[in-house]
Amino acid sequence: MIKWLEADFSKKVQFNKLVTSPSSDEMQIVIPANEEIKAHKSPSMIAIQVLKGEIELKVLCSIFTLKEGDMKVIDEAGVEHALKAKVDSIVRLSIYKK
Repeated sequence: MIKWLEADFSKKVQFNKLVTSPSSDEMQIVIPANEEIKAHKSPSMIAIQVLKGEIELKVLCSIFTLKEGDMKVIDEAGVEHALKAKVDSIVRLSIYKK
């Protein structure tokens, strides 16, 4: 059983791969309040879903506020994005393999 909502916020940002398959990787990202993941590019299409908390997601020049249950899909590889947690947050990152 996978427990997406178990997290330790006493550390910096944590990336935990919870599922891997031929078609995708599913990662839990634990982000303490006010921590950020600096701008980077993904190798393929991704989906970012907030399971707990609230984040600010910057995609190119647009900024989105994602709250619990919200999801944003970046449907192209190589799109620059960054995120910052407004409060302690747990994010599900789906990385779709080519």
